[in-house]
Amino acid sequence: EGAVALAEEHLRGNAEAKSPVEVTVHMDADTLAGHADDDTALSAETCRRLCCDAGLVPVLEDADGTTLDVGRRTRSIPAAIRRALAIRDGGCRFPGCTHTRFVDGHHVEHWLSGGETALSNLVSLCHYHHKHVHELGFDVRAEDGGEFAFFTPDGQRIEPTGDRGRPAVTLGNSTGHKVPKPGWDGTPPDYHAIVDMLWRADNPPPHRAHAK
Repeated sequence: EGAVALAEEHLRGNAEAKSPVEVTVHMDADTLAGHADDDTALSAETCRRLCCDAGLVPVLEDADGTTLDVGRRTRSIPAAIRRALAIRDGGCRFPGCTHTRFVDGHHVEHWLSGGETALSNLVSLCHYHHKHVHELGFDVRAEDGGEFAFFTPDGQRIEPTGDRGRPAVTLGNSTGHKVPKPGWDGTPPDYHAIVDMLWRADNPPPHRAHAK
């Protein structure tokens, strides 16, 4: 995550709201499986995750890949709802997670399946836990009162503790895998200090003998 943040900051420059990089994904309308411009294959669940919170430009292509029509760019989550979501959640809602930056808006019932783009159907997840919900078999369900319940791949409910479950928790499931609490709270890292420490670790100062 630190390496990705470093790359994004470099690409973004001084424009805080600017998207650091744009990736084009080509999706099959029937299977939802897709591929990137370099033909890297993407599973249907990966495509669904990317479409949860992204800028969308519908492009109609024929069977040979020839572009027939291009629509207008829209966002899957409009800016006003995105701001309200950030205010309500204050960061990733996955139990035990403390991330407050680099979060996505996740559709509990995906809009590709008819789910509404409304606060009642949206929850904030960091990139790490967003992947857990889509590709790794974890589940999230909306409950009464605006709360959300999270479940492991084998169906065990992940109980929140403290303030929306953000204090440290360690979860287990029948397969023996653990879900540790992420240790980064989203504070921008000091890359100069990090590089300096890495350099010092690989280049220790020469040992000097001292005469008594």
